[in-house]
Amino acid sequence: MYEEYRNFYDSLAPTPKTPVNCPVCKTLLGYRLYKDEVYSEHCEDCKATFTWIKQDELPKAKLDCDKIKKSKQCDCGRCS
Repeated sequence: MYEEYRNFYDSLAPTPKTPVNCPVCKTLLGYRLYKDEVYSEHCEDCKATFTWIKQDELPKAKLDCDKIKKSKQCDCGRCS
């Protein structure tokens, strides 16, 4: 009985993870479980969010300064 439980819990062990490094500064960003899924991670050093779509080698990058520019409003008084 013990062996059956042990085999069951061993089968639930997580699959090996693939380390993901920043394409610019090579800092470790995180670990990706599956290469066929979309993966996104933020790099503090580069101030950007990188998104890998499916099995792409090169990710798409969105800089943090883009978010700041879009969130600013004009100073006309009507915008609040």
